Amino acid sequence: MNAISPVANPTDSAWQRWCLGWPAAAVLLGGFWVMGVTAWSGKSMTYDEMVHITGGTSYWLANDYRIHSENGNLPQRWAALPICLSAPVQRAADWANDVGLPISVRLPQFRFPSHDEGFWHTANDWAVGQHFFHYLDNDVDAMLLSARAMICAAALVMGVLVWRWSRRLFGAAGGMISLILFCFSPTFLAHGAIATSDLFSALFMLASIGALWALMHRISLLTLVGGGLVIGGLALSKMSVVLVVPMGLILLGVRLLSSQPLAFAIGPWRGLIRGRALRIASLVGAVVIQMAIVVLLIWTAFGFRFSMFDDPQPGLNVMLEPMEQMLDYEGVTRDVIAYTLDHRLLPEGYLYGMAHTFKHAIERPGFLAGELSLSGFRMFFPVAFAIKTPLTLMVLLVLALIAAMRVWRRDKRGATTGNWPFVARAFYRTAPLWALLIVYWPVAIMSHMNIGHRHLLPTYPVLFVLAGAAGAWVVLRPLAIRRVLMLVVGLFVAESIVTWPDYLAYFNQLIGGPRYGYRYLADSSLDWGQDLPGFKRWLDMRREETPNFGPVYLSYFGAGNPLYYGIDDEAGVRRLPPYIGLDEDRFLEPLEPGVYCISATQIHGIYTDARGSWELGLHEKHYQSEKIMSVLRDADAAGWDRRQRYALLHQQYADEWIEKSQALDSFRMHRLSRYLLQREPEELINYSILVYYVGTEELNRAVWQPMIQGIDDPILPR
Repeated sequence: MNAISPVANPTDSAWQRWCLGWPAAAVLLGGFWVMGVTAWSGKSMTYDEMVHITGGTSYWLANDYRIHSENGNLPQRWAALPICLSAPVQRAADWANDVGLPISVRLPQFRFPSHDEGFWHTANDWAVGQHFFHYLDNDVDAMLLSARAMICAAALVMGVLVWRWSRRLFGAAGGMISLILFCFSPTFLAHGAIATSDLFSALFMLASIGALWALMHRISLLTLVGGGLVIGGLALSKMSVVLVVPMGLILLGVRLLSSQPLAFAIGPWRGLIRGRALRIASLVGAVVIQMAIVVLLIWTAFGFRFSMFDDPQPGLNVMLEPMEQMLDYEGVTRDVIAYTLDHRLLPEGYLYGMAHTFKHAIERPGFLAGELSLSGFRMFFPVAFAIKTPLTLMVLLVLALIAAMRVWRRDKRGATTGNWPFVARAFYRTAPLWALLIVYWPVAIMSHMNIGHRHLLPTYPVLFVLAGAAGAWVVLRPLAIRRVLMLVVGLFVAESIVTWPDYLAYFNQLIGGPRYGYRYLADSSLDWGQDLPGFKRWLDMRREETPNFGPVYLSYFGAGNPLYYGIDDEAGVRRLPPYIGLDEDRFLEPLEPGVYCISATQIHGIYTDARGSWELGLHEKHYQSEKIMSVLRDADAAGWDRRQRYALLHQQYADEWIEKSQALDSFRMHRLSRYLLQREPEELINYSILVYYVGTEELNRAVWQPMIQGIDDPILPR
């Protein structure tokens, strides 16, 4: 198929073939893998990686699907594959060495939590994950590195797909521009090299629409079976597979506008299918076959067993959140899931994951530019896209549009477009890309799940491919635009290199760069718990510069264990809420003047009971009504140790002292955070942890003294 725009190489020199062909593509893709893996090699695990890797390991080792089934069986299996293969590979290497083969391999060995533990029987995935990573002496760094390297390897397939698709549409120069955009994209370097399902979802969504479009032009074993496998991969990556249905309907409508016959070539049977009704019937039959392949793949991934438990004994193995709880809402999706469950049409583990996804999408805490909401923001994804997309990419899209218009005007004058107007022909050739954008963007905007810019990941490859149209400037005039094109691409690459290794914290110049990102977004858009090693390096450097530096308080949002990185009492670090997983709870730690390091997600109180601004009539009234707070203030001043404080709390609240202390601890942290958020932090650790130097007077105002103004006004003493 010919390219939409004539962007053939100016010459056929070997140098240009190298620069625009496989050799350069291989170098770029290799560079992407190195940049992605090395960027994350010095990071702690993000919040979701722990359960993704734990879930994938349990799928392989136990044929059990109780852990984290809502986020894709396939990517979790793929990420955990090196961990699960380490033991058999080591045994094979040892056997080879015993029989005299010169093989010496020493792979790290990993232990999985016992199935006799209570948290396994209740499917407490976070507790299982904490034990797997932090309580069995497993090598956390090796586990993360192997899983991330696997995901990054899968991302290379995405790079090849973007390159080949763009090259087919816009020629060699356009394909190379698209590949460069992918390989140096901060978004893909952030989410294409961590052990989550987002990369797989984006990869298979792009591949699925391409496969459907190919099927609508030619029915063959490749398009039929290959398309079914690709859509099955999407179904096993994320529940967003349902979006393929409206995308496919849009493509079908576009396809039927063309009178071009539908080709088929299966075995010895070959021919052309003409007539709209026959084409529709043929495609419906082909899609039914693909649906059967998808269902078969799902059953295969879940071990051809309905129950999610490897030992489904009633009363022994139960879900922490039972299926009935996941289906206690009204809607079409709920009815479809319930029907499928009752008739056992799909595995229970898969249906539980689907029910969990739709249930928790109804209401989810979200943060945008200082505001919090449980029902989401209509502007969340437009704003996230605007401030986390490199401006150079937007310029390249404009250049691509102008190039397409120039080619259209030239072809119109030369009457080279045949019977089809240029715009219609170009839209038809790029229809799968537009179908994805047309469906995905409205769904994202209407979604209540505003927890991360990463949910826009499937849309970026489409933009990379479309930006390849800018390659037409290689042959178009004026030549000055070609220089502008090279400059913009160069700036895109340079900005990406400078951003290394903090790709998750990337923000563009519209808000002043990553330094001000915490004002607009949090969670997986900025602070996903990845910077414990960065915090430890910062702490060691400060201790070396100032031996009496401290005390230091840390409020960390994430699934990593600070103790694993030496962040403990001996390092002079005192923990503040939240306390993750099986961490030791240290309620109401004495607060002293010192250095307060607070994760960007935590300082906004997104996942605390006391969300939003601190209000006089709600938060402050409740806070001041707790008489124990004034007593604890005096205890802080007197320097009481933790044992004395816990005795006081027990005396005040009896057996409820732990629960009450947790609530008060969260409230006190929220009040302190809201106060500190009114001013700029003294330092930022990798842009995700805010550092405040707090003196005696400021600490008293922030924590103890009654306030006379609320919400976002300064907290002032009476």
